[in-house]
Amino acid sequence: MASLSPDRQSNTQRLLMPRSMQHQRSQESQSGLPSKPDNAPKESQTSIEAFWAIHGGWWAYATSPFLWSAFGLTVVCYPYWTLIENGSAVWAQAAIEIIPGLLGFSLGGMSILLALSSARLLRVIRSGGRPNSHFMKTIASFFNFIFVQTAAIGAAMVAKAHPIELVSFIGFLLMAYGAFSAIAVAINLFGIARIFNATAPFDDRDSKALCDPKRRRPIRVYQCTQKRRSQ
Repeated sequence: MASLSPDRQSNTQRLLMPRSMQHQRSQESQSGLPSKPDNAPKESQTSIEAFWAIHGGWWAYATSPFLWSAFGLTVVCYPYWTLIENGSAVWAQAAIEIIPGLLGFSLGGMSILLALSSARLLRVIRSGGRPNSHFMKTIASFFNFIFVQTAAIGAAMVAKAHPIELVSFIGFLLMAYGAFSAIAVAINLFGIARIFNATAPFDDRDSKALCDPKRRRPIRVYQCTQKRRSQ
């Protein structure tokens, strides 16, 4: 099986990179020193600190359209999450039943992303091992998705035992934000799907085996078929 030359692989990665990343790479090549992004986590940071840096910190939450959408849904659903029956909040039971399914979806999606990604796709989305690569941003979105849902389950359990309005407000907001965060994860996965689709012609070109191993240049499948028919 033939493989692409290093020059062609680098050209493919450059074409699939965002323009901002291409500009950054060109600056590095001119200076001769690799530049590190401002929001890139340091090597001494813990996993939580690295996630916080990649995700964007408090500013990312304050400007998140998904969090504001969850807040609007929480305000609209005020009669629901303040409803109390048999000494417990009604919404808490619904959250305990719904959120574990979302957690399973998020963990399964992250496992599929890590297990089924081809080596070429991983090389492209890792961007040469940059801390804020598209790969790390996607994993950070999964991390945020799982963290918010776990916090929502905890708040739902507290609200079920102690139906306090403030606890119900925070818990329902977290549950709604966790649901809207699925859209953010889907957007990142769609971006990876576009990159995977763009690299597919190169994978197909390599996987179409070349039937004559003695030749230095590979022969495509249709050429092999024509050769066999002529014989």
